[in-house]
Amino acid sequence: MAPSPDYRPGLVMANEPQLYHHLKVAMAIDPTAAPVDLREVRDFVSSPRLFDVYIKGPASAGMSPAGDTFLDMHTLLADKRQKTYALSLADWEVCKGRLSVVRGFSPKDDSIICVQVWPFAVKTLDHFQTVIAVAMSYTRAELEAESRISSALDSLVEHFGFFADEF
Repeated sequence: MAPSPDYRPGLVMANEPQLYHHLKVAMAIDPTAAPVDLREVRDFVSSPRLFDVYIKGPASAGMSPAGDTFLDMHTLLADKRQKTYALSLADWEVCKGRLSVVRGFSPKDDSIICVQVWPFAVKTLDHFQTVIAVAMSYTRAELEAESRISSALDSLVEHFGFFADEF
């Protein structure tokens, strides 16, 4: 399959317009072939996760479910006590002075939330882009520590022609 004129080689972010089409061309995905391993997507889509900050909750305007919280909403994965949200870097810069950042807390403290700062707002993404962004936001260490994450991701990506076993 020859790349289309709108194909841009290299790593893109999950907010790439028409991300599914981009991956289909970049990875030469044949929709009639076997599903594509989600691990291969890491070579084409970067993690949106710039850094994490733990704050005294609740979530505020501009924050969208991410990580385990997103997976909990869309799969059978049970969330941790600390909910996870994504916030754009621009929104982080505006509100960081008003948020109560914490350094240490009890794992049982459900008043603390994890805020992943992303370069773009989650709300600007379509469903496929959001699923890929959440998948790419996990580090290999997080995936190795909790195998249920790969299973949850697998259930989200399977109808797009991908699989996440041992992601």
